[in-house]
Amino acid sequence: MASLSSDRYTPFTHQISETITTVPAVATDLTTTDTRIWQITVANTTAGALTFTLKDRQATPRYICAAVSIAANTTYILAWPEGQFGYSGLNWSGSGAGLEASVVGCYK
Repeated sequence: MASLSSDRYTPFTHQISETITTVPAVATDLTTTDTRIWQITVANTTAGALTFTLKDRQATPRYICAAVSIAANTTYILAWPEGQFGYSGLNWSGSGAGLEASVVGCYK
């Protein structure tokens, strides 16, 4: 596996906004071109558990996080030190209102 300092690593030119935003309750595209993410912080602001799903947008989507349960009033930090690649972009959703997230990543 190549490290981020590898000569083969090419960063994408556009940054995903790191602003805290509401995770949609229906599947919605976060990005629509090849994407690399390093970290997602997800906070559940409700009194009950909610799930968080993140997948790429290729013809047969691959799940990065498949319905991960986020406990009530809890913040999770999901990190990929070498980055996680999303072919054709990323799509995300929560199981209901009350999830907030920020993303560290970039896209083509």
